[in-house]
Amino acid sequence: MGSWRWRLRLRWPPLRPDPRAMLGLGLCGLAWGVAIAPQRQPLEGSLRASALSFGLQPPEGGASRSPQGFLVVRRVRSLTIREAGQAGPLVVPFRGQRLSLAAGRALAFSASAAEPLELRIALPPGTRVQTLQPEGKDQLVLDLLPPAATMAEGGAAELTVIPPLGGTRPEASGPVGLQVVYQESGQPPRRLTAPEAQFMLPLAGGTRLRLQHSDPSTPLVFEPNLRVSELQFTSQRQSLFDQSPLTFSTLRSGLLHLGRMDPLSLRPDQFLQIDAPGITVLTSLRAEQGQLALEVVGETQRIRSGLSQMHPTTVLQGTLLSRYLSPAQISGFHGFLVGVISSLVLTLFKAD
Repeated sequence: MGSWRWRLRLRWPPLRPDPRAMLGLGLCGLAWGVAIAPQRQPLEGSLRASALSFGLQPPEGGASRSPQGFLVVRRVRSLTIREAGQAGPLVVPFRGQRLSLAAGRALAFSASAAEPLELRIALPPGTRVQTLQPEGKDQLVLDLLPPAATMAEGGAAELTVIPPLGGTRPEASGPVGLQVVYQESGQPPRRLTAPEAQFMLPLAGGTRLRLQHSDPSTPLVFEPNLRVSELQFTSQRQSLFDQSPLTFSTLRSGLLHLGRMDPLSLRPDQFLQIDAPGITVLTSLRAEQGQLALEVVGETQRIRSGLSQMHPTTVLQGTLLSRYLSPAQISGFHGFLVGVISSLVLTLFKAD
């Protein structure tokens, strides 16, 4: 028995770990862990959707709570104002009257195609654009929810209407000038006297605006660089079976860049989930060809996408390396680190 142990000792000399190799492996492990740790990345991209919802934030560098420009439409054929039914009653002052727009009531403005009216919308920070959706080629639906109580000091949304110059085009057929009608359920429409000059309507409650522009070939361009939060590309509908709420994606296409990673291409009806803070600025937003085209910037550490909202199939995870290095450079870094680790493992133990 003793001779067997003596012969084995001759074959396998005692091994002692090299402390320098152990230190090197520790440093390599630390470098690997830091390199793959999740980290926020700059985000940018261009997307197309059939509908959006988001919250409006104050301009960068300021805490102003006064309404800020949101949309200007110079050629509007008609405009209808109703209560959105999601945030308190809507009462609109109009020429000395306080018109309630609850329970199916509506205030409608219309003009001729030859002499359309002009429309301007300003929204206070904190307003929730619950629905922004084109319908057909020439209509746009806006559901506006007022700011929360903590931000309500900025006032209500402001809708400015500039009537057309009636009678300036004798060749136009049909009525000219601005036509105003107040509609009540079960009652005949009541014609109201239209102002002849520009006027403003404050919208202090939940509001639905439906506007029809007279030139469908021209895109509706919103104000640039809108600061937003909680941007969503989903819509809610009720199940025909049990009336339970169902969520659908409104995305039609898109391309997103996260750090220096390969871009993420989005297909129709995919759900897009972006970790906070996510998309923070709409650098460009326009309604064209029955869809919304937007260009966005923001910051996040993870993007998920897929046809199922609960089970995304594509995940982009930002790391320290992806913030500064291209995919090819990251592959080179990993190859170099693996080579160093392999060499250190081979020299970790040395024979006396």
